[in-house]
Amino acid sequence: MTDPLTEIMLPGGGVLWSVTKISEYTGIPPHSFTSYVARGQAPAPTHHVERTRLWDAEAVKTWWANRPGRTGRPRKASR
Repeated sequence: MTDPLTEIMLPGGGVLWSVTKISEYTGIPPHSFTSYVARGQAPAPTHHVERTRLWDAEAVKTWWANRPGRTGRPRKASR
């Protein structure tokens, strides 16, 4: 059995990531990320290889860096 497709280097200088690679980078489970995509809360895939969806790595990194709520829930004020 071969390793699943996770990353493709494009001839023009870009990089494409699979949902597995995105999960490794963000720590978000693959099913959660694909749910975000379905709801329009994460970037849409830019390419497909057979049934494998692929995302532009820079778009994912930008989305991850600017994602609302990424810093966690604010603490309650002490009384």
